[in-house]
Amino acid sequence: MRLLDLWRRVEGHAIRAPERLALDDGRGLTIAYGDLLGAVATECGWLRERGARVLGLLADNGIPWALTDLAALAMGITMVPLPSFFTDVQLRHIITTAGIDIVTTDDPSRVARLGFRVEPGDCSPFGLSLCRAVEPRAASHGASGLAATDGPQDAKVTFTSGTTGHPKGVRLAESPLMTVTSSLVEATACGPDDVHLAALPLSVLLENVGGLYRGIFAGARVVLPPLAAVGLSGSSELQASRLAHTLLATDATSVILVPAALEGLCSHLEGTGERLPALRFVGCGGAPIPEDVRGRARALGLPLRCGYGLSESCSVIAVETRRCHRAGSVGRPLPHVGVRIDAAGEIFVSGALFSGYLGEPDRASTQGMLATGDIGFLDDEGYLFVQGRRDRTIVTDYARNVSPDWVESALRDHPAVAEARVTRDDDGLCAVIVPTEASADDPDAVASAVAQVNAGLPDYARVARWSRAPFEDISQ
Repeated sequence: MRLLDLWRRVEGHAIRAPERLALDDGRGLTIAYGDLLGAVATECGWLRERGARVLGLLADNGIPWALTDLAALAMGITMVPLPSFFTDVQLRHIITTAGIDIVTTDDPSRVARLGFRVEPGDCSPFGLSLCRAVEPRAASHGASGLAATDGPQDAKVTFTSGTTGHPKGVRLAESPLMTVTSSLVEATACGPDDVHLAALPLSVLLENVGGLYRGIFAGARVVLPPLAAVGLSGSSELQASRLAHTLLATDATSVILVPAALEGLCSHLEGTGERLPALRFVGCGGAPIPEDVRGRARALGLPLRCGYGLSESCSVIAVETRRCHRAGSVGRPLPHVGVRIDAAGEIFVSGALFSGYLGEPDRASTQGMLATGDIGFLDDEGYLFVQGRRDRTIVTDYARNVSPDWVESALRDHPAVAEARVTRDDDGLCAVIVPTEASADDPDAVASAVAQVNAGLPDYARVARWSRAPFEDISQ
């Protein structure tokens, strides 16, 4: 599947129904299919004049984000989404690693803190500010930088939340991105009558591919309100009442949620008696989905479709469909995906995979199936079941990967903490902490230490609950 297929599909939608809305920000700004290619072309012209080589995009959900992304895709510019919920330290790491030379943003003051010069009055056609790197950037793409590669140009580099403090860059070419998009349209039966509400940040690959690309490929209306309008703050705080209100107000037929958001929505609907009759597809993935939450969602009439994927597989590997779903599974693999389970139970996948990680050799020299690091099995009818991680990585309810070693190290670096052990429970990350001898008699010392450490961590990696323990207990 090629990028050209996406543009042909959009052109076909424009011919058949030019007035049908393609993009809608939920606040009055809309772009119809008849105008979409023209808007992308305008954005392309602006980017071409600015000489973007590796483009960073730091902005809230909205039409400007979508058009910048589509224009970069059309021009063959490597686009690097910059998640606003990452810390400045993480964003600086991304900028340095990817060699970003230009950033378009709706938050120029933050980008200025990251070592960029805001160009006064220079804004994209849809209002994003242009910021240029103060110092020349040199990317670490394989051994030679993003701009110099023997393989296909990277369409996108998506940075995972990282199991340590440093996000990891996943290089994605246009062909696998379009292959996953096409498979998702087929599996979810998405079509021109659908209205997809983006309830996750577009900087998250699942929403970028499963929401934006899937929607316009199918001729649906993609609604892109600011994240605050759907109740999302940072990456881990949700006001379910706002999400429910926006789903109702937009007549959304499609939405993608992480498990914590699904649970919050269920609690809201159970408490208010509201229903969402227009919904036909509620995709959910990114982290394990408790069986009781699945049951609650379906009891409320939500058309829940559980799924599974990785950034390295261009997002989705498997998803339930209206006719193919099984309790406890994540559905069947998408049409283009091959799955193998090895003797240890680890899931291996093939089809539409990433090109490699930034700073590491291309996968082209070591082609084969990708080891996911997840344990699971395929049943006799081809349904995939995912049972957990092979390593110690914690996947939070908001689909962020956190290494306990990272948080434990941050805690131990505090002078009031001698030792720490981090796990998770229903409230999020929890820690057992041994205070130092100097702070052992101070009842507020550990609480203050946790607060200070949390302030330096992204919201998804913060300790929600802690308790004291003597060293003998924590070292068991």
